[in-house]
Amino acid sequence: MPTYKTVIVDEKSSARNFLNQLLIEKSDVEVIAQCSSGLEAIEAINSLEPDLVFLEIEMSDLDGFEILERIQTGQTPFIVFTSSNKDYAVKAFEVEALDYIPKPVDRERVEKSLDRIRKRIHKEELSDQIGRLLPDFKESIDLKRFIIKQAGEYHLIRTKDIIWIESDGNYSRIMTQDRKFMIRYTLSGFKEQLNPNRFYRISRSKIVNLDYIAKIRDHVYGNYLIELENGTTLKMSKNYKRMLDVLKNF
Repeated sequence: MPTYKTVIVDEKSSARNFLNQLLIEKSDVEVIAQCSSGLEAIEAINSLEPDLVFLEIEMSDLDGFEILERIQTGQTPFIVFTSSNKDYAVKAFEVEALDYIPKPVDRERVEKSLDRIRKRIHKEELSDQIGRLLPDFKESIDLKRFIIKQAGEYHLIRTKDIIWIESDGNYSRIMTQDRKFMIRYTLSGFKEQLNPNRFYRISRSKIVNLDYIAKIRDHVYGNYLIELENGTTLKMSKNYKRMLDVLKNF
């Protein structure tokens, strides 16, 4: 069973202590830091690289969203926002938080948040295992074409026609100009097969074909919006912005 390194961020010691008491009861959770300010939280998260952060939104020096913008780890941790202001709920999910818990925090809601991270991690591990069970799909690092069986028909898919690929549980959804297909194969598996000079991962769940990108725009909290030639808009996480550095010529 994996152990989730966790940081608790809240100005109030009573709130930190309550959460800590709930979490230390869990065999798969290790509280590695408790922070009482935004600056302290940024330092702890960037240095300790936790898997999970319980983050109070309303802080005196920096709010929870500003803290999120300043996280500079290899992989952004799962964020569970807490707040007594229900107006923040929509904003929390716009930045792809794992969960939002209204205050006062209770045991049941914390357990639900932990269940979410357990299920999310389990899906990712299962997807990687499935990918390893398909060695015949890994003959080349630059896959040119493949066949998908759908509704009793075999479709030849040329990778140059793929606009983007999106993970959906144990499956991947493949989007072309005029069709979409589902295949029981992982996003990581596709990433290993596709030409790295053409296909880039822009989030945990999406890979995009650079040839179909029309524009990239700044979005909230350090994230970006990618506009495709067909009018579709996809969100790119700040953790995957390496693509911008690769594309910049001037």
